[in-house]
Amino acid sequence: MSEKGVPIPFKLVLAVWAGLLGSQIAFLVVALMIPKEPAGAFDGSLRDPFLLAGLGALTAGWILPQVISKKGSPTIHETQTSPHHLTGAAFRSYILRLALFESSTLFGFVASLLLQNPQFIIGFFFLNAISCVLNFPSTRFLNDWNRSH
Repeated sequence: MSEKGVPIPFKLVLAVWAGLLGSQIAFLVVALMIPKEPAGAFDGSLRDPFLLAGLGALTAGWILPQVISKKGSPTIHETQTSPHHLTGAAFRSYILRLALFESSTLFGFVASLLLQNPQFIIGFFFLNAISCVLNFPSTRFLNDWNRSH
């Protein structure tokens, strides 16, 4: 049996999704607890690189899994995969997408810490939280993801 045909249980997919979204919520909570003070030594010099890196990670999260997934003909096992499973290859590309969303929030978090201003994480958090919600592992989503990856 090929590695691409190994089913990943729905509960594991859901746990990964919840864990990566939960870490983004933790970043937001910590950043919002930062007292807003005038920026010190990092007065805006690092703002733009972190914002660009965050936007780049968000964009890569939507594009990269599609580009690197190798779509071949399905094996017999893949065609029999239950709707509550992802195959191994599809699971890797799904994790890649969610991890890139999380890293985008992380760039906003680091910018918030360095600039002592929590506003930088708020935009990234909401963009990435919406992206995660749009990628919630429902039965329909898992079937579509398996077919496209």
